[in-house]
Amino acid sequence: MADLYIYNYEEAFNNNRLSIPRELRRTLQKNCYGDSWKSLHVLPMNDFGLKYLAVYDDDVWQRIERASDLFSDFSRKVWNEAKDIEESVRIGKDNRLTIPSEFAQQLNLENKVTVAGCGDRIEIFNPADYNRIMKDIDFEEIYEKLHLAYRLAQLADQGIQLPDTMFFVTIDFLDKIPGN
Repeated sequence: MADLYIYNYEEAFNNNRLSIPRELRRTLQKNCYGDSWKSLHVLPMNDFGLKYLAVYDDDVWQRIERASDLFSDFSRKVWNEAKDIEESVRIGKDNRLTIPSEFAQQLNLENKVTVAGCGDRIEIFNPADYNRIMKDIDFEEIYEKLHLAYRLAQLADQGIQLPDTMFFVTIDFLDKIPGN
């Protein structure tokens, strides 16, 4: 079982590059095989007006790709569109990650970024946007949803068909699966 990415920190951001802290590198190394932890997939997101970058390690990205055959037609379409705008990046020998400049511009990233662990991915925010959304968040609810998303990914790996509304599934779905 892979470790969840649960943390957040502010990091200097210069020339579209940010350092990957030791804690994050260790989690990436535990979750991935060989050097695949250095290969990341960056995807710009816009959830209800909040812009951020979702960063997946290569193993998670490949797991989603394998599970995409189980997605509904709508979810598969969303996944294929995401793959069209995704950029593959690598963590350099200096443990720094270069963010594609067009993505940095879309988020107005300047001197600092906020990096947050979010289950099986890392999210990169403009610090002002991140602080604005964090004011009113119920962290217990978030943890429950992260755990659910992680569990759904495990189920997809086992070949269990996910419902059409895979992004908005409730805990009740897990209770209906034999052996849970």
